[in-house]
Amino acid sequence: MWSREEALTDPSIREPLIFLSEFRFSLRDIPTDSVTGKTGTLTKNQLTYLSILKAHEPIQIEALNERLRDAGIGVKRKADLVDLRLALQSKGLIYEGMNGWSTK
Repeated sequence: MWSREEALTDPSIREPLIFLSEFRFSLRDIPTDSVTGKTGTLTKNQLTYLSILKAHEPIQIEALNERLRDAGIGVKRKADLVDLRLALQSKGLIYEGMNGWSTK
C-alpha cells in the first residue's frame, strides 16, 4: 500500500486526483486508499463527483446535482447522476445521512 505522499509522486495517480476548476474542487483531502484499492479504479466522473461532494458535504441531492451539471456531468444524460451516485454508494465511498450526502 502506498502512502499518500508516495501516491502523489506518481503521475498516473496524481493527475486524476487533482481536479481544479473555477470552484476549486480537489481530491487532496480524500485518502488515496479510498480512491484506489479494494474498490478498484474510479472513472474521471466518479472522481469529480467525490471531489464536489467532499468540498460541500453534507449536501442535499438537488444542490449536488446542480454543481455536477456545472462541472459538465449529467448534462446530456440525466441518469448519469444516478448511475454515479449508485456506483459510489455500492463501493462504500458515499452515504446519505440526515443532513444530506457525504463521503465516508
